[in-house]
Amino acid sequence: MRKFLTKTILTLVLLTILYIPTYCVMFMLMDATKEPPPETLRTTEIKFNEIDEYKDIDILFVGSSHSSRSFDPRIFSQHNLKTFNIGTSSQTCMQSWFIIDRYINSLNPKCVIIDLYPDLMNTYGEESAIDFITSDFDHDLATWEWTKLKMAMCTKNTNVINKWIYRAFRRHILRHKNQRQTFTGNEIHICHDKYIRSGFVEKDMEYYDLKPDYRIDTTCRCNAMQMMFLDKTIELLKKRGINYLLVEAPVPSVLYKSYDNHDQYSAKISEYGTFIDYNTRLTLNDSLDFYDSHHMNQNGVVKYDSLLIRDLYELKYISSVK
Repeated sequence: MRKFLTKTILTLVLLTILYIPTYCVMFMLMDATKEPPPETLRTTEIKFNEIDEYKDIDILFVGSSHSSRSFDPRIFSQHNLKTFNIGTSSQTCMQSWFIIDRYINSLNPKCVIIDLYPDLMNTYGEESAIDFITSDFDHDLATWEWTKLKMAMCTKNTNVINKWIYRAFRRHILRHKNQRQTFTGNEIHICHDKYIRSGFVEKDMEYYDLKPDYRIDTTCRCNAMQMMFLDKTIELLKKRGINYLLVEAPVPSVLYKSYDNHDQYSAKISEYGTFIDYNTRLTLNDSLDFYDSHHMNQNGVVKYDSLLIRDLYELKYISSVK
């Protein structure tokens, strides 16, 4: 029996030792080491390489691109509000939890705005996990690598976990890093996107070419994992005595109307705290205020942010407003 166990353990160790370099070599042969094209704006990488510059902020924004592309710090600064936006592409409640848990002490926000996009509440965060895994950060490398691994494991997706193995090997063994973008003043402008300091991503002005039949009826679903991480996030904020607001950013009416159970979804989210669905609070033009099927252009952003600031004042989450 002892010989059997010894052979089994040695076999597992040998397979592990062989798996990692073999897997990484296969990725290299598949040209996986190729840098992202220069026109690709790595906003996740940029924002988490500047986040340590921010302390004791008024508002922290969290969520997917509906957060990173909706909350403009320039608008909030006009009301003497210091903000930071940790929203990233396709970020789910799972990623939000890991980020908030890590940065809540240093950012020390007075209020946290959590954007919840229905389409992401039934996913396992694969796209966002890969976004973080493929980003290179300049600080706390070991901590970040551990955070990325936990994100990958939560997805329960072998491809995501393998991606983490390869990128960790690439970063720490090959010492290979992504090409850096540098700020010109307070922004980085590449292709059709503009990254603004404090985490906002502004799209060059475009208008949505409306396609009324692009979306069939959709049911809003929330899986257990996402709801667990939302609950953990809210418990953390409550323990620290930090005000929080759950929001749903405006989307074109053709998308919003395609949800066949949005009332039930809203009721479920409302169980976790104050929830404002801005599709019912703000009337926007599907063509003039959006640039694609679910993101506002700057016209919509200005209208949305102005109303949100008023609501935060009414809720007494901020003390004054111009």
